[in-house]
Amino acid sequence: MAEDPSAEKSDRGVNRNTQDNSDEPQRRKIGKWVAGVAATVVAAVVAALLVPYFTSVGNNVSNSLNQPGQPGGPPVKIDLVTLEQSANQSRLIPGRLLLSASQLGSLNSLNAFSPAAQNWFTSRGAVATEGVLIQLVVQGNRNNPVRIVNMQPVESCHAPLTGTLFYSPSAGADLDTQMLINLNDPLAPSKYIANVNGQTSGGTNFFQHFTVSLKRNEQFTFLVNAYTATQYCAFTFRMSVLNGSRTLTEAVSANGKPFQVTAIYGQGSASPGALSRYHELYVGGVADTSSSEHGKWVQVNPATYGQ
Repeated sequence: MAEDPSAEKSDRGVNRNTQDNSDEPQRRKIGKWVAGVAATVVAAVVAALLVPYFTSVGNNVSNSLNQPGQPGGPPVKIDLVTLEQSANQSRLIPGRLLLSASQLGSLNSLNAFSPAAQNWFTSRGAVATEGVLIQLVVQGNRNNPVRIVNMQPVESCHAPLTGTLFYSPSAGADLDTQMLINLNDPLAPSKYIANVNGQTSGGTNFFQHFTVSLKRNEQFTFLVNAYTATQYCAFTFRMSVLNGSRTLTEAVSANGKPFQVTAIYGQGSASPGALSRYHELYVGGVADTSSSEHGKWVQVNPATYGQ
């Protein structure tokens, strides 16, 4: 019997399809293996590229934390500005202040050098006389050392104030090391007095004698005595700071307000009535020659009082 050609073709077709289906799992295994190898290679390449990068970034971050950048703000920070008590206890309150016996007794109950006594005068607008003593605490604010090279007053001055004078001049000198600034000659170099082991000396240029160089966070305390013999002055300071090769200026004030000091009319005169320009006059300390209670304020007549 003759073979049916179509049957042969049909069988061959069945055989080919069967063979193709049997190879499919093998091809899938090969494909997965190739994909796995490729993924491994890609991961290795990415790791080789990114690990050094992130290591470098991490090192840079660590270095920046260990070595912080230049701090913001001025090269010298002003940490503290306060008005200090001096041996001169005289003060001037603008206008007339007439104290009753009980009010005067209340004032005399306070220790003259206590903060409470100082607040009593400050709250009434009292102005220092002859000289004002200022404590100034500064701090370095750069990674490199900075140096303060000058301190000059910026002032507005006119005739001395009148009003109510509390007169108690110094019986001795302040012995602390001080920068002395003459407000009658604001462009002159600041002078100084220095106290070393109880020995007092002086000179004509504070910043030639004292080098004020500050590292970062290092502090220095100035005690500044700004004085006038003939005027009333409201003033601030212009502080010159050397930062590298640049000289910058910073303003120093009494918490945003000017410092104040006034001369005393008739100061030093022994003539009766030398202080007659004042509306009211209270004397204390060595100025009180009529009372046995030195250190207490006593009201006297400014037209007849003689120093």
